[in-house]
Amino acid sequence: MNEQEAYQTVVKNQIINDDDVKRYAKAAVPERKPALRVLKPVTIALAALLLVFGAAMTIPAARAEVLGWFAPSSARDYIGTDPKDREPVPEIDGMVVDASQNQTEIKLNYVADEPYWREIGENFSATLGETFFDGRDIYLRIDFEGLSGYPVFENAWCPSLPADALLPALLAAEDGTEPESHLVLTLPDGKELPAWMAAAERPVDGAFIRSFRERFDPHRSYDEETAAAWREESLAHCRANGARAVADVHIDRPDEYRFYPDNGRTLGDYIDENGYLTLYVRYWVSVDRAEPETKLDVDLGTVKVNMTGYRDMKTRSVAVENGTIELFGDAEISDWLFDLDPSRGVRSCSVDLNGVKLQVATPGTVDILGVHDLQILVTTPDGWSEEQKRVFARNLLFDVKIDDDLTITYGGGLTDNGDGSYTMCIDLGDGIPLNRIATIETVTLTPVLHLTSFPESAIVLKVN
Repeated sequence: MNEQEAYQTVVKNQIINDDDVKRYAKAAVPERKPALRVLKPVTIALAALLLVFGAAMTIPAARAEVLGWFAPSSARDYIGTDPKDREPVPEIDGMVVDASQNQTEIKLNYVADEPYWREIGENFSATLGETFFDGRDIYLRIDFEGLSGYPVFENAWCPSLPADALLPALLAAEDGTEPESHLVLTLPDGKELPAWMAAAERPVDGAFIRSFRERFDPHRSYDEETAAAWREESLAHCRANGARAVADVHIDRPDEYRFYPDNGRTLGDYIDENGYLTLYVRYWVSVDRAEPETKLDVDLGTVKVNMTGYRDMKTRSVAVENGTIELFGDAEISDWLFDLDPSRGVRSCSVDLNGVKLQVATPGTVDILGVHDLQILVTTPDGWSEEQKRVFARNLLFDVKIDDDLTITYGGGLTDNGDGSYTMCIDLGDGIPLNRIATIETVTLTPVLHLTSFPESAIVLKVN
């Protein structure tokens, strides 16, 4: 586990679950009789609202407005959303390739001769969807039909629930090891591009997960009968709805991407004269024991990716209005790595912030997908120990305000420059609705250190 993965793990574990808060609050308040006279008008109002919403969705102009409220906030979200359910971004659509138009026959290479796996193999069906390359990552949507999507659904959703015990692994090995889904994109000569794959959130899945959250209490144990009922419920959900996944391969400059072992070629050498890359898609599921055991192996077909369209994306420059700020005062900061590995640091340390300077090194650019390559130089005072510098770097975040009505928190990605300074490279894509990016005028970055904000100190950038 690297530091970025460790950071994400700790953050996920520390985030307060709002459903748990509601549950505890409800338990702390004496139970009251249902307020029928209040609930009935509210229920009628909600029903009326749903009717209005449904009617609005039948009107093209109103539908476009409604979809705008739920606009995808990243390239992954955009590709993971069905075209009819998203607000179109023409500049992105011009670079998207729909693989479903040329879907080749699925080839089932292997399926384990075990219950459920046989059912998955006998009825396996999946559709390759859209591909998109944004200059940094290749994205591919895959729609798994029926029970074919269960390994993806279980692996992707179970860790996001209050506890892994919520949906006990239906397809787990006898030793309790859960299956892992893999996707490999292969070039014509056999070179592989391992892909990271995750379920794409859909309204039907969100409603299903919320229904479990409402019933599940992480502080109590459930008998096997209850667990079995929930397993059957999750199975029924997948049989009826399947699952959607988005594969992601980080490339970042195809002409510089080299393979291991090096064959003397870069990924750019595989792009044809029309700017397209051909990839063969293989999906397999394994149970990782001492030696991985394959449970399912399927060739899904071939896709093409437009690898040069991103070069035509329009970019806007960024001007620095206030590019240097200094912090002051004392702070007690915790080392979140201590809980994972005490040998790597101390639990907490005190720092005198006087002399800490944050300065824009590179203002970056803005395109249709976000703010890119914004670099902040972080200088620490003389006299700080190496441990203080490391803990400070791990705790530094920014509250990033887009214009006056959208704030997202950004952290991580600090590089030690070796001279007492650090560089944070900020890429603001996720979290900003794509339909908002084209209108960005101001980006304001306020430093946050261990839950302490410094509102009087802010870096201000203007987008031209």
